[in-house]
Amino acid sequence: SVLIAVTDNSPRIPGRCAMPDGEAEAGRGLALLRLFGVRVSWDVDGDGRKRTRAVVPGATDGRRL
Repeated sequence: SVLIAVTDNSPRIPGRCAMPDGEAEAGRGLALLRLFGVRVSWDVDGDGRKRTRAVVPGATDGRRL
């Protein structure tokens, strides 16, 4: 598995994700992760910064990169 962790200055809680329109420059990250069935979690630290984490499962066929 691979852990992806991102911190931003917004304390806003991630909500239900819909893919943005084709011209949008942002807003696809969580929607894509959820589309692929990746487990996503988040929390807000004492300074009001949000940390979002995604755990991407590894290959299940035994091959290594």
